[in-house]
Amino acid sequence: MTSTLPSSLLARWFWPLAAVFLVLLASAQTQVVDPDLFWHLAHGDYLREHGLHRLDPFACSGLEQVAYYWLFDYLVSVSFGWAGWLGVLGLGNLVLVLLTVLLYRYLRQFGHPSSLVFAVTLLAMLAMPGAALRPYHLTFAACLLVLSILQRRLPWPWEACALFSLTLFWANVHIYYFLALPLVVWHSLERWWGKVGSGTSSPSLFCTLLSSSGAVFLATLCTPFGLDLYTTLWDMVLAGTTGFVGRNVIESKPFDVTQGYAPAVLILAGLLGTLAYRRRHLPSPPLLFLIAGLSAAAVLHQREVPFLGFIAAPLLLRSLPPEELSPRRLLSPSFGTAVLSILFLATLGRISAELLLEARLPPQLYPVEEAAYVEARELPGPLLNHWNHGGYLIHRLYPRYKVFIDGRINAQSEEVLADYLVLNNANPGWEAVLERRRPGLILWPTPSPLISRLDKSPRWKRVFTGEAAVVFVPVETSEPLFGPPAPAISTTAQNI
Repeated sequence: MTSTLPSSLLARWFWPLAAVFLVLLASAQTQVVDPDLFWHLAHGDYLREHGLHRLDPFACSGLEQVAYYWLFDYLVSVSFGWAGWLGVLGLGNLVLVLLTVLLYRYLRQFGHPSSLVFAVTLLAMLAMPGAALRPYHLTFAACLLVLSILQRRLPWPWEACALFSLTLFWANVHIYYFLALPLVVWHSLERWWGKVGSGTSSPSLFCTLLSSSGAVFLATLCTPFGLDLYTTLWDMVLAGTTGFVGRNVIESKPFDVTQGYAPAVLILAGLLGTLAYRRRHLPSPPLLFLIAGLSAAAVLHQREVPFLGFIAAPLLLRSLPPEELSPRRLLSPSFGTAVLSILFLATLGRISAELLLEARLPPQLYPVEEAAYVEARELPGPLLNHWNHGGYLIHRLYPRYKVFIDGRINAQSEEVLADYLVLNNANPGWEAVLERRRPGLILWPTPSPLISRLDKSPRWKRVFTGEAAVVFVPVETSEPLFGPPAPAISTTAQNI
């Protein structure tokens, strides 16, 4: 009896553990590479001190906004206060592990071979942005939990209560909580389609749909922002389609097969499509309709591509009939243990080596030295900065300075976005923008068209050059602020 216990445990946990190690090996966070993480942290610190708010305290626009991500920011702030950047990166890696296990366990219940479930899990995990902790990741977990609740077909009112509790948490983490509604509608239509095909009736189906949808709507009302979440969602849809954001922000551009996660989605679609064709089994019309909607969103906007891989793939695999043959043990206990050990050591070695190198804040990505110079010299504002540096500068320089722009699209006015585009490309009229904005200092990445124009302008003087950016001040600024001559332009500086 005891001799078979390790073998049975290995047969049960080999594939999910292998998926976890491979996901961590490919996507584990060892550097802060997402500039948005800084403003999430700064906003979380602000929440812990001042509570929820409507007016944006960080940007010069000072717009009223709905901070629908407030709970995520709070968690990031608590993690940073507990263990610094190591705590934030550790939280992100923990979320990756939980997502991998949740997805594998959800797919495994449909009776497919472990190797096939492993392949779909791995591709779906690699099809999402895993380089940094984002509200995206908690949204994926919530999607899986909603699908699990619907799969269990709990009696009323337990299903509605479970959906309400989950959606209430989800709605305070990310605006994409509205995905719970199409998933509920799809599941109800799927059940109705199955009843029609079998010739039976389901008089409680409409009540189930109404109660589940009502639970999602009630959760919205119980958030701190209430129905304003729907207004914000509608504004974001308009901005991402016909507005400035849709025309100029890269995440809102159409699908691009060269993006890092796009190949995984394409491979995943090909794998599942081949399986469906070989088995002569087509998904139901409700599922095809849901996948068509996800596909349309992915084609229109790059940022929706991961949802196509993470939601559509499990549902497609679920729709396929299980294999007739039971899964065979393809691995001996000794060989399986050796494989898991190698994967574990490789993952641990890669993460430990990079963390020990203190490479969590790459100086070529963030203006660490430049911000220190601005602080030490106490240069007068307002501050004019690049989009990619806004999050870090909020974290580093607030409340002494407010940023010109940052990654929070809903916190920027159309005028600020238009002015930023003119400055970033040094288009005609860039001098008029500076005259109207009247910045006290400019912190901008190099090389860039704006830096070339400023170097030639008699109105601006370069006072500091770092690895990530250059600092300019108006020539009217008092000379003692300049200090020693600015160092030469670094040949290794990168335009981010």
